[in-house]
Amino acid sequence: MRTKIYHGHILYVTFPTRKELILSLCRPAEFYECANSKLRNHIFSHEEFLDNYMKSDGRLDYDWGGFNIPGTSLAQFFAKFELTDRERQLQAATNRLPSTQPYYLIATTAGDSETLRHELAHAYYGLNPQYRRQANALVRGLPIKLRKKITATLAEWGYASQVMTDEIQAYLATSGLRYLRAKFCPTITAERVKPFLALVKTVGV
Repeated sequence: MRTKIYHGHILYVTFPTRKELILSLCRPAEFYECANSKLRNHIFSHEEFLDNYMKSDGRLDYDWGGFNIPGTSLAQFFAKFELTDRERQLQAATNRLPSTQPYYLIATTAGDSETLRHELAHAYYGLNPQYRRQANALVRGLPIKLRKKITATLAEWGYASQVMTDEIQAYLATSGLRYLRAKFCPTITAERVKPFLALVKTVGV
Protein backbone atom coordinates (compact mmCIF):
# COMPACT_ATOMS: atom_id res chain seq x y z
CA MET A 1 0.00 0.00 0.00
CA ARG A 2 1.32 3.44 -0.96
CA THR A 3 -0.06 6.87 -0.19
CA LYS A 4 -0.02 10.34 -1.71
CA ILE A 5 -1.71 13.52 -0.56
CA TYR A 6 -3.47 15.89 -2.96
CA HIS A 7 -4.03 19.52 -1.95
CA GLY A 8 -3.48 18.77 1.73
CA HIS A 9 -6.74 16.94 2.36
CA ILE A 10 -7.20 14.16 -0.21
CA LEU A 11 -5.45 10.94 0.76
CA TYR A 12 -4.80 8.76 -2.29
CA VAL A 13 -4.02 5.13 -1.46
CA THR A 14 -2.83 2.65 -4.09
CA PHE A 15 -2.61 -1.12 -3.93
CA PRO A 16 -0.61 -3.58 -6.05
CA THR A 17 -3.63 -5.76 -6.89
CA ARG A 18 -7.42 -5.50 -7.14
CA LYS A 19 -7.63 -8.16 -4.40
CA GLU A 20 -5.70 -6.01 -1.92
CA LEU A 21 -7.72 -2.94 -2.87
CA ILE A 22 -11.05 -4.67 -2.25
CA LEU A 23 -10.05 -6.50 0.94
CA SER A 24 -8.80 -3.23 2.41
CA LEU A 25 -11.71 -1.02 1.39
CA CYS A 26 -14.82 -3.19 1.05
CA ARG A 27 -16.14 -2.75 4.59
CA PRO A 28 -15.32 0.98 5.00
CA ALA A 29 -16.90 1.66 1.59
CA GLU A 30 -20.04 -0.35 2.29
CA PHE A 31 -20.42 1.27 5.69
CA TYR A 32 -20.44 4.61 3.86
CA GLU A 33 -22.51 3.96 0.74
CA CYS A 34 -23.95 0.45 0.55
CA ALA A 35 -27.27 0.31 -1.31
CA ASN A 36 -28.45 -2.14 1.35
CA SER A 37 -29.53 -0.14 4.40
CA LYS A 38 -28.84 -3.19 6.61
CA LEU A 39 -25.12 -2.61 6.01
CA ARG A 40 -24.94 1.15 5.41
CA ASN A 41 -24.11 2.97 8.65
CA HIS A 42 -24.29 -0.30 10.60
CA ILE A 43 -21.65 -2.61 12.06
CA PHE A 44 -21.36 -5.80 10.00
CA SER A 45 -19.03 -8.77 9.70
CA HIS A 46 -17.23 -10.07 6.63
CA GLU A 47 -19.75 -12.91 6.56
CA GLU A 48 -22.62 -10.43 6.38
CA PHE A 49 -20.78 -8.54 3.64
CA LEU A 50 -20.33 -11.76 1.65
CA ASP A 51 -23.94 -12.76 2.22
CA ASN A 52 -25.05 -9.45 0.73
CA TYR A 53 -22.96 -9.76 -2.45
CA MET A 54 -22.59 -13.49 -3.08
CA LYS A 55 -24.82 -15.20 -5.64
CA SER A 56 -26.45 -18.54 -4.91
CA ASP A 57 -23.84 -20.28 -7.08
CA GLY A 58 -21.02 -18.85 -4.97
CA ARG A 59 -19.94 -16.07 -7.35
CA LEU A 60 -19.08 -12.80 -5.63
CA ASP A 61 -20.73 -9.83 -7.31
CA TYR A 62 -18.23 -7.23 -6.15
CA ASP A 63 -15.45 -5.87 -8.34
CA TRP A 64 -14.95 -2.13 -7.90
CA GLY A 65 -11.78 -0.61 -9.31
CA GLY A 66 -11.81 2.46 -7.09
CA PHE A 67 -13.21 3.77 -3.82
CA ASN A 68 -13.94 7.15 -2.27
CA ILE A 69 -14.88 7.68 1.37
CA PRO A 70 -15.22 10.94 3.35
CA GLY A 71 -13.08 11.21 6.45
CA THR A 72 -16.12 11.60 8.70
CA SER A 73 -17.42 8.19 7.63
CA LEU A 74 -14.00 6.59 7.99
CA ALA A 75 -13.62 7.93 11.51
CA GLN A 76 -16.94 6.35 12.48
CA PHE A 77 -15.93 3.06 10.86
CA PHE A 78 -12.59 2.93 12.67
CA ALA A 79 -14.27 3.68 15.99
CA LYS A 80 -17.10 1.15 15.68
CA PHE A 81 -15.62 -1.90 13.92
CA GLU A 82 -13.23 -4.60 15.05
CA LEU A 83 -10.58 -3.91 12.42
CA THR A 84 -8.67 -6.38 10.28
CA ASP A 85 -4.93 -5.94 9.74
CA ARG A 86 -5.60 -4.33 6.36
CA GLU A 87 -8.12 -1.91 7.86
CA ARG A 88 -5.64 -1.00 10.60
CA GLN A 89 -3.06 -0.16 7.93
CA LEU A 90 -5.66 2.05 6.30
CA GLN A 91 -6.34 3.76 9.62
CA ALA A 92 -2.62 4.35 10.10
CA ALA A 93 -2.40 5.94 6.64
CA THR A 94 -5.04 8.53 7.58
CA ASN A 95 -2.75 9.77 10.36
CA ARG A 96 -0.72 11.53 7.65
CA LEU A 97 -3.52 14.10 7.41
CA PRO A 98 -4.19 16.97 9.86
CA SER A 99 -6.83 15.84 12.35
CA THR A 100 -8.53 19.24 12.35
CA GLN A 101 -9.32 19.35 8.61
CA PRO A 102 -12.05 17.56 6.65
CA TYR A 103 -10.53 15.01 4.30
CA TYR A 104 -11.38 12.38 1.72
CA LEU A 105 -9.78 9.01 1.11
CA ILE A 106 -9.65 7.71 -2.45
CA ALA A 107 -8.11 4.43 -3.58
CA THR A 108 -7.26 2.51 -6.76
CA THR A 109 -4.78 -0.07 -7.93
CA ALA A 110 -1.34 1.33 -8.77
CA GLY A 111 -1.11 3.03 -12.16
CA ASP A 112 -4.87 3.32 -12.76
CA SER A 113 -4.89 6.98 -13.78
CA GLU A 114 -8.37 6.81 -15.34
CA THR A 115 -10.04 5.63 -12.13
CA LEU A 116 -7.96 8.13 -10.15
CA ARG A 117 -9.56 11.00 -12.08
CA HIS A 118 -13.02 9.62 -11.33
CA GLU A 119 -12.27 9.30 -7.61
CA LEU A 120 -10.74 12.79 -7.47
CA ALA A 121 -14.01 14.17 -8.89
CA HIS A 122 -15.77 12.54 -5.94
CA ALA A 123 -13.31 13.99 -3.45
CA TYR A 124 -13.72 17.52 -4.77
CA TYR A 125 -17.49 17.09 -4.82
CA GLY A 126 -17.33 16.18 -1.15
CA LEU A 127 -14.82 18.80 -0.03
CA ASN A 128 -15.37 21.81 -2.28
CA PRO A 129 -18.78 23.49 -1.75
CA GLN A 130 -18.50 25.61 -4.90
CA TYR A 131 -17.68 22.58 -7.04
CA ARG A 132 -20.55 20.63 -5.46
CA ARG A 133 -23.08 23.42 -6.09
CA GLN A 134 -22.06 23.72 -9.74
CA ALA A 135 -22.05 19.95 -10.24
CA ASN A 136 -25.51 19.64 -8.70
CA ALA A 137 -26.79 22.36 -11.01
CA LEU A 138 -25.34 20.60 -14.06
CA VAL A 139 -26.92 17.29 -13.09
CA ARG A 140 -30.28 18.97 -12.47
CA GLY A 141 -29.97 20.61 -15.89
CA LEU A 142 -29.72 17.30 -17.74
CA PRO A 143 -32.81 16.27 -19.72
CA ILE A 144 -35.05 14.24 -17.43
CA LYS A 145 -35.06 11.24 -19.76
CA LEU A 146 -31.25 11.15 -19.89
CA ARG A 147 -30.90 11.61 -16.15
CA LYS A 148 -33.32 8.75 -15.54
CA LYS A 149 -31.41 6.49 -17.93
CA ILE A 150 -28.11 7.18 -16.21
CA THR A 151 -29.66 6.79 -12.76
CA ALA A 152 -31.25 3.46 -13.68
CA THR A 153 -27.96 2.10 -14.99
CA LEU A 154 -26.04 3.21 -11.92
CA ALA A 155 -28.66 1.62 -9.68
CA GLU A 156 -28.24 -1.66 -11.58
CA TRP A 157 -24.50 -1.44 -10.94
CA GLY A 158 -25.18 -1.22 -7.22
CA TYR A 159 -24.95 2.49 -6.42
CA ALA A 160 -27.12 3.77 -3.56
CA SER A 161 -29.63 6.55 -4.17
CA GLN A 162 -27.94 8.98 -1.78
CA VAL A 163 -24.73 9.10 -3.87
CA MET A 164 -26.43 9.18 -7.28
CA THR A 165 -25.87 12.87 -8.08
CA ASP A 166 -22.23 12.56 -7.07
CA GLU A 167 -21.81 9.50 -9.30
CA ILE A 168 -23.47 11.13 -12.29
CA GLN A 169 -21.20 14.17 -12.12
CA ALA A 170 -18.09 12.00 -11.69
CA TYR A 171 -18.90 9.75 -14.65
CA LEU A 172 -19.83 12.63 -16.96
CA ALA A 173 -16.80 14.68 -15.91
CA THR A 174 -14.15 11.98 -16.30
CA SER A 175 -15.38 9.38 -18.82
CA GLY A 176 -14.85 9.37 -22.56
CA LEU A 177 -17.81 9.95 -24.89
CA ARG A 178 -17.55 6.42 -26.34
CA TYR A 179 -17.83 4.93 -22.83
CA LEU A 180 -20.77 7.16 -21.89
CA ARG A 181 -22.65 6.22 -25.06
CA ALA A 182 -21.97 2.51 -24.59
CA LYS A 183 -22.90 2.39 -20.91
CA PHE A 184 -25.59 5.03 -20.46
CA CYS A 185 -27.13 6.45 -23.62
CA PRO A 186 -26.09 6.03 -27.28
CA THR A 187 -27.33 9.51 -28.19
CA ILE A 188 -25.49 11.53 -25.54
CA THR A 189 -23.62 14.39 -27.20
CA ALA A 190 -20.25 16.02 -26.67
CA GLU A 191 -22.03 19.33 -26.03
CA ARG A 192 -24.01 17.74 -23.21
CA VAL A 193 -20.82 16.50 -21.53
CA LYS A 194 -18.72 19.62 -22.16
CA PRO A 195 -19.84 21.60 -19.06
CA PHE A 196 -18.90 18.69 -16.79
CA LEU A 197 -15.45 18.46 -18.37
CA ALA A 198 -14.99 22.21 -17.94
CA LEU A 199 -16.04 22.06 -14.29
CA VAL A 200 -13.66 19.27 -13.31
CA LYS A 201 -10.78 21.13 -14.96
CA THR A 202 -11.35 24.03 -12.54
CA VAL A 203 -10.07 21.79 -9.72
CA GLY A 204 -7.19 20.41 -11.75
CA VAL A 205 -8.58 16.97 -12.60
